[in-house]
Amino acid sequence: MITIDAQYERRINQDADSLKKFPNKNSLRLNPTIDFKPIRLLPGLSQDLLDVEVNLKAWYLPFDQTAASGGKQRLEGASDVSLVIPISKLNFLKGLPFLSKGDSGNAQIRIKYSAGANEADGFKHSTHLSYGVEVSP
Repeated sequence: MITIDAQYERRINQDADSLKKFPNKNSLRLNPTIDFKPIRLLPGLSQDLLDVEVNLKAWYLPFDQTAASGGKQRLEGASDVSLVIPISKLNFLKGLPFLSKGDSGNAQIRIKYSAGANEADGFKHSTHLSYGVEVSP
């Protein structure tokens, strides 16, 4: 799946403090995203035994909001890769409390590695490794 989001911002009235921080009246942001999911691993052994999901993101800021003189172009990116294991394929885990109905088809183990820019933190770059169990109703 490929998506492209665009955001245009025009600042009309600004106080002195925000004018120092965001000197450009115009701001444009393009945010393309590419998702590959699921990618089946080992399909010959058992269907959905092991899946991989890949998510790639980019942010293109033609006029960086914080540039002091006229703006500059900026490109940031981030990606994450997840290894997904359906619990229904792991018979020894069917007795877990969150599978009280015995329906493990709605639960999966996810191991996720993320690297790149974090939009919520001013595009600061970082890496994360996380794991957990996802259950859907």
